[in-house]
Amino acid sequence: PTSMLLWNRCLSDNADALLHSHIANQDFARQLVKSAIAHLRYSRHDPELFWQFHPLLLKEASLSSLGSRGVKDLAFDLDQVYKNNLHMRCGTTRDLAAAVGECLMRVGYF
Repeated sequence: PTSMLLWNRCLSDNADALLHSHIANQDFARQLVKSAIAHLRYSRHDPELFWQFHPLLLKEASLSSLGSRGVKDLAFDLDQVYKNNLHMRCGTTRDLAAAVGECLMRVGYF
């Protein structure tokens, strides 16, 4: 659990730095997206973790950065995130289905 928390903190810090930087580093962005997807898998497709990396996936995930196999894997992972969503929160303004669909459209899955 401690290593997962440290990995999460490191990925979050790097994602924030990448999203708010003025210098684009494609290799770093590609590896960061792949690490975020791997972290999502290790968390057993936790929807809260997806929300944390949603801006990164929207900005940096693409067919060219993930490849066709990576896009298929991402589609499977996002499907699992959606299936793990609990609909017990009242008054939430976040729409997980729309966010997942937005990510899939971004990578050209639909």
